[in-house]
Amino acid sequence: MDINTLKILLIEDNPADADWIGEILIEEKLAGLKLEHVNRVNEGLNILAQDYFDAVLLDLSLPDSQGIDNIAMVKQQAPELPIIVLTSLNDQNMAIKSVRKGAQDYLIKGGFEKELLIRSISYAIERQRTKEQLRQQAERERLMGKMLEKIRQSLDLTEILATTVDEVRQILKTDRELIYCCESVRPGKIVAESRSPHLELPSEKKINSLELYLSISDSAHLDTAKDIWQFKSSSADVYQSTQNQLNSILTLPIWRGQQESKQEQKEQLWGMLVAHSSNTSRYWKKWEINFLQQLTTQVTIAIQQSELHSQIKKANEQLKQLAILDGLTGVANRRYFDRVFRNEWNRLA
Repeated sequence: MDINTLKILLIEDNPADADWIGEILIEEKLAGLKLEHVNRVNEGLNILAQDYFDAVLLDLSLPDSQGIDNIAMVKQQAPELPIIVLTSLNDQNMAIKSVRKGAQDYLIKGGFEKELLIRSISYAIERQRTKEQLRQQAERERLMGKMLEKIRQSLDLTEILATTVDEVRQILKTDRELIYCCESVRPGKIVAESRSPHLELPSEKKINSLELYLSISDSAHLDTAKDIWQFKSSSADVYQSTQNQLNSILTLPIWRGQQESKQEQKEQLWGMLVAHSSNTSRYWKKWEINFLQQLTTQVTIAIQQSELHSQIKKANEQLKQLAILDGLTGVANRRYFDRVFRNEWNRLA
């Protein structure tokens, strides 16, 4: 890990201590490291909701919060973020409580050198990243397993898509997840949706604005820097907005293969998997995008399986009709007469 490329948030109300920490970290050797400083816990929580950081340096004695509560609030806002406590309180019991609450380290102000702080930051980030990667992997595997089981057990596409958006919203902690179909319906429609209980429902006008944004045809361009419709290498698109009660949207295409010939198979856009964050602007992490990309592959499998089942069911119905109708006249044949006669005989008996 390159310490020069890290982004650190310092929550410290003492100007002298903040300057001292800044002098330790921001010097010629660490010119690439970015340090952002705030004086209050609430200010830090607001920044964490809108931007990504590698670690937090946290004082336990702040004007708007004291002690272990500071760690709890930061952990609630950013569970995956490593916290290093910087405090004047040389208390072993407090240090143990801090670590149990989620802090990676507990350093006494004035009691450590520059090398110790840098090493503590590096180790804390590595430990937290490893822990978070294992947790995320377990969550992703659980959801993938659940979805694969749904696909094996159920041919009901509506049920599969509903389960998908519910589980994804809980894992990514978003306000709204939906799957939007724009293949067979124009201008398109939402086929599965999951909303957070506290999410205020937008007005009909705002819903239409969102659907208008999502229901772009295959040849159209998105109103963003990346055009995922024409460039499939750009398989995820982030749309930031201050309108329509949607601060941040992550959209991923759901492709479906169509057989053009025996040698060639063309991929056609079926719809979109959309994640909304409506309360604050959100930084979408790389693992979240990768996870949703894998998920869209499973959605594609479910769609193809459902369509194949529908085709088989339709073919069976046609076979039933062929078996009971005369091919020339279209009149019911002797086989159908015998079936009806037997049913009526049993009913009247």
